[in-house]
Amino acid sequence: MNMPWVTRSTDLGIDVWKYGQLGPRQVVNVQQFSGHFALNKVSSPYGRLWVSMSLCHDSQEADRLDVLDEGGSD
Repeated sequence: MNMPWVTRSTDLGIDVWKYGQLGPRQVVNVQQFSGHFALNKVSSPYGRLWVSMSLCHDSQEADRLDVLDEGGSD
């Protein structure tokens, strides 16, 4: 989905998913968090979406291409 921020999404730490694609919500112990982010649901011409925004202001988000090059998954 081409959102207005797509060219800077890695720097901004913003990503978009189809609403509900990640499965049911779970309660997670705060000690298990590896970072802070906000998750918001929005309506768009594409349908309902989830938008996640990194709240880490200390460093840039990892580039998806770097993760894939290292054998990680997206």
